[in-house]
Amino acid sequence: MNASQNNKLRAYLAVSAVLEKYKTVWQALVGFNKAVVEFDALLPEITDLVRIQSSRSGATTEKGAALEALGNSAFEIAAAVRSFAVENEDHELAGRVDYSLTDIVAGRENAVAARCRDILVAANGVIDSLEDYGIVPAKLTKLKGKIDAYEALLPRPRQSIGASRAATKVLPARFSEADVLLGDRLDGLMPQFKDSAPDFYNEYFAARNIVDNNGGQSAKSTSTPTPAPTH
Repeated sequence: MNASQNNKLRAYLAVSAVLEKYKTVWQALVGFNKAVVEFDALLPEITDLVRIQSSRSGATTEKGAALEALGNSAFEIAAAVRSFAVENEDHELAGRVDYSLTDIVAGRENAVAARCRDILVAANGVIDSLEDYGIVPAKLTKLKGKIDAYEALLPRPRQSIGASRAATKVLPARFSEADVLLGDRLDGLMPQFKDSAPDFYNEYFAARNIVDNNGGQSAKSTSTPTPAPTH
């Protein structure tokens, strides 16, 4: 969502709050009521599209945390198994689990998961001898759980990217629909409340004002193409 869309959404939410506050004032005006119903149905769709659009970073962060947890667990076990293997001159086993933490988490995602599963298999093969080296079955169970959790997350960033792109394509049309509902329908009926419900009239147009604040620059107010309220 770009800055302009973000500003519009803030205005939409402000308008929605005003409409709810003064519902008893406008609900008898059928044309106004119909437009509000349509706007109320459209607003959750817009906010949901915004959520989908922004979910990509969340999925990536979650996967990164899972990778870190998996790497630490696999390295602890691999290092202990290697210590056991070296002491017992099992050179094949020592070479099999000879990884640094960086080695374990390096490369493609599926390769990382496969590497950790091989460490798990190697440790399971000598688990009866590992208690003196700080490795017990419960730690292997936790490693398996972390591998499973990491693998389950692998498709999510790609899925999120696709969903985010789709949401980005749809959002402009939904914003346009909302602009028509407000600018061409609700705004046109608001003069009827100017004298009978001045508080509603003024608060509505105050909410319709969009604050433009791009990239940390000084904020400036730019009014939507609506009649200026009078106090």
